[in-house]
Amino acid sequence: MLRWHSFDTPVGRTYAAAGQRGLCRLTWHVPDAATFEDELALLFPGHEIAHDPQACPEVERQIDEYFAGRRRCFAVTLDLSQLSDFERVVLQATARVPYGSTLTYSDLARAIGRPGAARAVGNALRRNPLPLLVPCHRIVRADGTLGGYGGPHGTPEKRRLLELEAEDASNSG
Repeated sequence: MLRWHSFDTPVGRTYAAAGQRGLCRLTWHVPDAATFEDELALLFPGHEIAHDPQACPEVERQIDEYFAGRRRCFAVTLDLSQLSDFERVVLQATARVPYGSTLTYSDLARAIGRPGAARAVGNALRRNPLPLLVPCHRIVRADGTLGGYGGPHGTPEKRRLLELEAEDASNSG
């Protein structure tokens, strides 16, 4: 059983879904609840899906704190079981990139012991089912440009998240 709910954030209407193993999907890149449910059905075939306004209150609270500048890391159980082993390794390493900092795709590939796999790292990040909580926005190109970011607003959205973190880091230190 996957239970989901939605809430407003500075990046738009955000949808969160959790199962027994933890939070399995977070997105603000869908236009409506029906599209989100369709996406869940594709990602998790055979699972019952139910809207439940009480499904993920801790996720909502922590995301609100993040955007208010009061949270730098998330304490939520994440379920990455629907991903390949390689994708899980990439996302677990990405989750360790500190708030307010960035790594290149190549740096991340080296960090997971796959120095020639920068492009594969980018492809794994494109499949990130838990953006923000697994901060793929902190991974940039070797030349310092931002690179891609999923969703309807792409790179400007990535820039906005990085600027929010940089501003918060400079205000507190």
